[in-house]
Amino acid sequence: MPCDQDIKYITAKPLSRIENEFFLRLVKAEKEGFLTISLTGVSSSNTSLFKELQKLITSTGSSEVADAWNNERTSALKDAIDNLLAPSIERDLRLELELDSAKYVARKCQQRLEQHLFVKTKSF
Repeated sequence: MPCDQDIKYITAKPLSRIENEFFLRLVKAEKEGFLTISLTGVSSSNTSLFKELQKLITSTGSSEVADAWNNERTSALKDAIDNLLAPSIERDLRLELELDSAKYVARKCQQRLEQHLFVKTKSF
């Protein structure tokens, strides 16, 4: 088990480096009020998803009305990504990470229990 230093000084850790029971430890620390877990990365300001969707919904017209509608569409897209899509993705990621960590812990418990159950007894 990693030491408490792993949690005490954690900032901007990539999801690919969160493994084993570590996320469960983070969730426990968050529930106890010691830290806040924030999964970032999906927002309208820094994703290629926004640019791709923006291309699909904006018109190519060059009139004042077309520009105004494009601004409205872009604003609606930003709101949708920031207020609907990003929170949904964060919630799903948290659930998946928590489930993976719980499965890891269950597997380790199973292995330890099997070791204790299948110990050969000494015959005298």
